[in-house]
Amino acid sequence: MSHCAQVWADYREFEQEFGTTLTVEQYVKFFRERIERGTWRKIPKGLKDAFADPRNDDERRLRELIAEGDADEARTLEMELFKFRTRFEYADRTLQKNTTEQTREQALNDRGEMPAKMAAVQARLADLRRTERDARDSRVHPGQYAPVMIVQDGRRTVVPMRYHCRLPGWTAIVERKHPDSYHAQRENLEKMWSKLFGHRHGVMVATAFFENVPQQEPQSREHPSREDERNGLSEFRPDPPHRVLIPCLWNFSPRSTPEERDIFSFAAITDESPREIAAAGIDRWPIPIKRDNLDAWLNPDADDLPALHAILDDRAAVRYTRRAA
Repeated sequence: MSHCAQVWADYREFEQEFGTTLTVEQYVKFFRERIERGTWRKIPKGLKDAFADPRNDDERRLRELIAEGDADEARTLEMELFKFRTRFEYADRTLQKNTTEQTREQALNDRGEMPAKMAAVQARLADLRRTERDARDSRVHPGQYAPVMIVQDGRRTVVPMRYHCRLPGWTAIVERKHPDSYHAQRENLEKMWSKLFGHRHGVMVATAFFENVPQQEPQSREHPSREDERNGLSEFRPDPPHRVLIPCLWNFSPRSTPEERDIFSFAAITDESPREIAAAGIDRWPIPIKRDNLDAWLNPDADDLPALHAILDDRAAVRYTRRAA
C-alpha cells in the first residue's frame, strides 16, 4: 500500500470537475479543532492554500482561521528551534571544559544531532511561510488530512478527513491497535469493514503515489539510483498523467471523552497490485474506479453488495510509470 498519495487538496478542483458544494461550518470546525489540539502540522499545505484567494466572506473567514493556525504553528517551531540551538550552544561550551566522561558523551551527541534537527525545523518554517505552490504540498501521508468527496443531504460535497479510519465502535485506544486502517482490503469489506461498506462511501482523487520499495539494480533513468534505493522511496504516476478516482470508506466518530474531538476519517480500498506495481515488490494497491460509476459508488445500496463489488471489478484502465522520488 502506498506510503503516501498526491491528491487533489484544493476543494475548488472538485467544485469545477464534479459540481461539489462546500460545507463551510465543517471546514471551520475542522480548522479550529486542529488549532486547539495542536495537530495543525497534519494538514497538508495544499489544503490550506486553497483558501489563499478567498472569493466570498465564508472563504475569508476560513483564510483568517488558517492564518491563526499558521501563526500558532510558527511560534511552536520557533520555540523548538530555540531549544535545539540552546542545546547545541550548551554542548559546545561543555566540550571546552573538563567534564565527566558521561557529560562529555552527552555533549558530543547533542552537538552532532542538533544541527540536523535545527535544519529540519528551519525547513518546516520556510515551508509554512512559502507562498509559491509546489506539487509536494498536496502529498498526504497516513494520519494526515485530505479532502474526500461524499454525498450529504443528496448533494456531492467535500469534507476534510483523516487518512486513517476509526471504525464504528472504536475508541482512540482501539484505533492505535490498528495502525494500518488507512486502507481497507477488498477481501475484508464484508468482514472488518461491513458497517461502512454499502453505507458510507467516498472518493479521493489522486494523481500519484509514493512507496518504499525493495532495493533493485537501476535499469534506466526512470528507475531509482543507488542513493534513491537506499532512501527507498519511488513515485508511481499514471501514464499518461491524469486523475485517478480512489474509492474510500469513511466514518464520523463523535467524541467518547471530553478530551477527544469529533472526527471524520477514511480508508482507501485496496486489492492486489497491477502487474507493473507488483513487479516493484508491492502487493497491495488502491483500486481505480471509472467516472461512469461515480454516482453509484457515492450512493451505495447496502442491500445490493454485488453491485458495489461489480464497480470495484469494473476498474479504470491505469498504467503506472515509476521513477525515483
